[in-house]
Amino acid sequence: MDSRHVKQLYYCNLFLPFLDYMITEVKEQLIEPRPSLLAQYLISSRLEQLPKGIEESDLFSAYASDCVYDERDVKLWRRNWLDMPVKERPRTACDTQCATLKESYPIIYTALTILATMPVSATTAERSFSLLKSLNTWLRNTMMQDRLTGLAFMNFHHKIPVDTDQVPCDFDSVNDRRILLAFN
Repeated sequence: MDSRHVKQLYYCNLFLPFLDYMITEVKEQLIEPRPSLLAQYLISSRLEQLPKGIEESDLFSAYASDCVYDERDVKLWRRNWLDMPVKERPRTACDTQCATLKESYPIIYTALTILATMPVSATTAERSFSLLKSLNTWLRNTMMQDRLTGLAFMNFHHKIPVDTDQVPCDFDSVNDRRILLAFN
């Protein structure tokens, strides 16, 4: 085969499918909003930014099992925030949720709660799996599930202080040990 034929095969079989894949991913991830993230247009500072072609009922489509769209509640919600100057409105989902009365706007409160607890990326989950892999390999798969979970939590939440004087007492009181610990 000559080099021109090899280049054409590379172009048709590798480069074009890769380019098509990249364009599709950019559209899905960055340009076209995912249904689960449409509730961001309920945040008080983003109420006027609802894209054309998206209805207010679409904001709740991903949460249909948790809250049912009610047009009257959403209109009251919008009117409540649009009367307030933009600079005074909450700017995040958590702040908007805290400023919302659960009893007055239950569906909006539920949608904002779900939105606020959704991970923005998968890096935290990936980090935890890589940590578990290294912990499990390091200890040669000899530990029970409780110990592995405890070590993982200690590593994830390393900023939480641990009272080293209280740990042996808690350990001794929970487990029925043959030898009493000398810490008590």
